[in-house]
Amino acid sequence: MMTSVLITRSESQGSKLKSEFESMGITVMLQPAIEILPPESWSEVDRVISCLVEFDWILFSSGNAVKFFTSRLNGIKFPESLKVGVVGNATDDIFFELTGKRADIVPEISNAENLLAKVLSVENIVQKRFLLPRANRGRDILSKGIIESGGIVEEITAYRSIDCKEPKEEIVELMKQNKINWVTVTSPAIAESLVNMFGELLRKTKIISISPITTAKLNALGHPPTKESKETTTEGIIKEIM
Repeated sequence: MMTSVLITRSESQGSKLKSEFESMGITVMLQPAIEILPPESWSEVDRVISCLVEFDWILFSSGNAVKFFTSRLNGIKFPESLKVGVVGNATDDIFFELTGKRADIVPEISNAENLLAKVLSVENIVQKRFLLPRANRGRDILSKGIIESGGIVEEITAYRSIDCKEPKEEIVELMKQNKINWVTVTSPAIAESLVNMFGELLRKTKIISISPITTAKLNALGHPPTKESKETTTEGIIKEIM
């Protein structure tokens, strides 16, 4: 029987994963769990871009943060004195694609805890100024850890993450008929939104989690995943399903 996978990212973000699954003969459906939008106002982003030289570090905890922040640079370059940290290799690839530069630090395991540990291993951050472009919601591991270690943090909203409220009717029907084999869950926010949308219907399929942090959220919501990716990447999800 042909395997079917439900991708829960937005269509733009899930397109690469969709094409890779389809090239393997897997049936793919899309049901965004969250919508990624620009901030309600660009004023904060534009303000900090105008004074980047005042910061010692800029840390990106997602590819979306890179995309939205750099979209406002309008030819402004990152100062040579500004060190860049990103959450993982995929985010570093996006940063390179959009700026022509590689980040100064990239943790081997893609999460905020490891990014923080990497920063703290590089230098004494007391009184160093950190800029954190981020979503309007999410974990505050980075900011708390930096402040506790003596750094100075400025967080700005570079983009918004909004829950999708209603699932597509055809996806609900397919799930009821046990015609969706796997559901991909690539963040705690997606996990929560999926449970709100589908509830008990999620028990009629198998869930694959991208990371221990996402797995912990699924467990807390009462929907433990069938599998967890060994790599915190979409490529890792593909390997596990295959």
